[in-house]
Amino acid sequence: MLKYLYSQVYTIEVPRELSLGIAILGCNVHCPDCHSQHTWDINCQGQGIDLTTDELDRLIASQPWVSCILFFGGEWDTPFLEKLLLYCRENYEYRLALYSGRNLDFFLKTSIPSAVDFLKVGPYVKERGGLVYPSTNQRLYRLENGKVKEDMTPLFWRTNIR
Repeated sequence: MLKYLYSQVYTIEVPRELSLGIAILGCNVHCPDCHSQHTWDINCQGQGIDLTTDELDRLIASQPWVSCILFFGGEWDTPFLEKLLLYCRENYEYRLALYSGRNLDFFLKTSIPSAVDFLKVGPYVKERGGLVYPSTNQRLYRLENGKVKEDMTPLFWRTNIR
């Protein structure tokens, strides 16, 4: 079972998509200087909400104009995350995305690449910066049938920095 802390609509996390982002609790990647350290605790001081299919339905119904469902983490419970992704695929026509601090090789051993349209991978490394920096080690990929079709990372880059 996964828990989440909040959901929010995002305009820039997945280019060309209006995304319903769901902040999953329990991250065990623990990138130094992570901006979301509050999501490391699975219970988040008792504030975590069970992410059941009923709760997912409620979240999606509350934001009917989005085009993408974005999971911030959850890969530490890969079977349950796969279940939620499959549920979304079978019941909704939204695109699906996953943001993770894991590397692409981690996902190639799972069925997750076949379940999502977008996959952001790579731990946050302060010296390299996040997705907006050309020096970043993080990548956002557009996938088709479980295969990388496009590296979308350059769409984030600002030309006046690093």
